[in-house]
Amino acid sequence: MLLFLPNLIFGQGFYDSEIIQDIKIYFPFDDWRFRLDTAKAGYDGYILADSILINGNKYLLAGVKFKGNSSYAISRKKNPLHIKLDLVKSANYEGFDDIKLGNAWSDNSMIREPLAYDVLRQYMFAPKSNFAKVFINNQYYGLMNNTESIDKGFILRNFLSSAYSFVKCNPESIGANFGNGPNLGYLGEDLNFYNGKYELESDTGWYELIQLCDTLNNHFEYFNSIADIDRFLWMLAFNNVLVNLDSYSGNFRQNYYLYRNHKDIWNPIVWDLNMAFGGFALPGGISGSLTPITMQTMAHNLHKSENGWPLIFKLLNDPFYAKMYYAHMRTINQENFVSGKYKEWALKLQNLVEPYPS
Repeated sequence: MLLFLPNLIFGQGFYDSEIIQDIKIYFPFDDWRFRLDTAKAGYDGYILADSILINGNKYLLAGVKFKGNSSYAISRKKNPLHIKLDLVKSANYEGFDDIKLGNAWSDNSMIREPLAYDVLRQYMFAPKSNFAKVFINNQYYGLMNNTESIDKGFILRNFLSSAYSFVKCNPESIGANFGNGPNLGYLGEDLNFYNGKYELESDTGWYELIQLCDTLNNHFEYFNSIADIDRFLWMLAFNNVLVNLDSYSGNFRQNYYLYRNHKDIWNPIVWDLNMAFGGFALPGGISGSLTPITMQTMAHNLHKSENGWPLIFKLLNDPFYAKMYYAHMRTINQENFVSGKYKEWALKLQNLVEPYPS
């Protein structure tokens, strides 16, 4: 199924980088924090709000829950929020029904995520991101990152289809049995070895995901027939230049999505950039933990010789794709950092959020 919808009709203002959104949440009880914490610890379900106002537009019976892994803590004053406007009945704001609000955990500047997405969107499809002032039961909750959700709506707006294999590459948990995470390693034909590392966002797709892993690892000469290699290279180049290591390029090999479009071509989508610009210091493998100094000289071919990162290992050991990768790194660096454009954007974002307590 293909649906052709003009991308510009969505989110004319809700993700405008120059506009701080205003979101007010009203619960019919005062112990909302306890209830959200309890849901997070249990079945991770939504708590029903009486109403939610988004820039003055009122929505009844929307769902709210805490979200996040390391960004969430029961003792934390400001936890990330996930709002589902259409939990009970059809509803959306400017075409968006799924609202993700981040707490900029480990980012005192508040601008890492919007700034990193500004850089990334120049080279591949990526969410829009800005800021929102959030109030709960008339009490100021804080300034939050407001980042477009990567869901079927996002897929439709950018790939002009949403009916095909769609995979979230994040593990259920990070622990002793995490292994190499969702690193696109081939684990055999049994989908149980992939379930838990990957999460299917479409009705079907396990077979296609396993085929992708098999082709990358065992039949690399055919990988370009099922994958948009240029977009994968942009993802890896971006992760390296921005020292975005809470990603495929880091220790956990996570925080990306995969979509297999109507032409049977897999595309990567980067997400969760609140720890870009060196906010996460564990590249994994033989590199050890990085410091602010060693991040500045991090190897441009990080993990090239380590098969625990098969996407990097295969692509960077191919002379042609390696040249493309290094060219992409140079482009990102020259167009954003050598030019000084990133600093101009950063100052603009800092001036925007400076009046508001985080």
